[in-house]
Amino acid sequence: MESTRGLPAPPDDAVLDEPVGTRTEQMPGGGANVSQRQAAAYLTGVEAGLRDAQVMLFIDAFGYAWLIGFVCFGIHLLLVGHLILASGYAPTILSILLALAGLGYVVDSFANLLLANYDDHAQLFAAIVAVPSTVGELSFAVWLLSRGGKRLERDQVPAAVAR
Repeated sequence: MESTRGLPAPPDDAVLDEPVGTRTEQMPGGGANVSQRQAAAYLTGVEAGLRDAQVMLFIDAFGYAWLIGFVCFGIHLLLVGHLILASGYAPTILSILLALAGLGYVVDSFANLLLANYDDHAQLFAAIVAVPSTVGELSFAVWLLSRGGKRLERDQVPAAVAR
């Protein structure tokens, strides 16, 4: 027997004299028992201003974590660009484009952290990131799909790779 909300009905011997909406029910999918009263008590037990401040704190923390991720990705692209340049296996323009994209990510992330008026220049920084990253990362992906991983003849191997 199922309840009208799609949740399993309580056993027949359960105490059903509690007000509607306060009974502990088994969540679908084998989840833990959750009391609707406990959830409502948590939401009402915290003042609205404090709850709003806590939500904004978590949103800001997520934004900072995202910026840290962009810095790491930018450093990764700088290193990949350096490795491509040092190997001589791929075209030099790919290494330059990837290094510019990595530099764009790093510059944008640090500008977002350090500039108080970043929002005034957000479109400029978006262009600094978007243009080199789109061109560089897509060019590298196309090069990897078309040429990367194919064996070179012995006379085509760059000196840096042949060592």
